[in-house]
Parts: sequence; structure tokens; C-alpha cells
Amino acid sequence: MMEKNWRNINMKSNSKNELVKLISICGQVAEHKSEKFLESGKDEAMILSALSENEQEQLKALLEKLQKIWLSEHAEHHRHKKETELV
Repeated sequence: MMEKNWRNINMKSNSKNELVKLISICGQVAEHKSEKFLESGKDEAMILSALSENEQEQLKALLEKLQKIWLSEHAEHHRHKKETELV
């Protein structure tokens, strides 16, 4: 299990795939930073300020692509589950 400690926040990923670990931990960091920025009235856009506008757009496109696939797979899983329950 990959664990990172980021300012008293314990972030974990049980994945063995390095990219999946990074996505998981980055999501946890982004969520935490978002909460802190909103609490202090800061602009959430600063979270991604290390990336250029082009890099942010590329990241957005890749994450949207993954999300679309995962949501489709999730819906298919529930359709299949419902069908097997009816049998």
C-alpha cells in the first residue's frame, strides 16, 4: 500500500499500479486543498497553478475520458447485476 503523509493528512492507495496510485493520491490532495481554499476564501484554481493552461486542458480531457468509461462500466455492471437478480 502506498502512503503519503502531507501535512498531517494520511493519504493511502492500495493499488499496485503506480499511475492509479498517483490518480488516487492526487484526488485526495485536491479534495483536501479545495476544502481549505474554500474555507479561507481562496480561488480553487490555484490548486492547479503548477500546470500551464494547456497542461490543465490535457489533464481535464484525460480525466473526462476515464470518467466516461468508468461511468459506462459502472452502469453496465448494475444492469448485469439487476438482470441476474431477476433470473
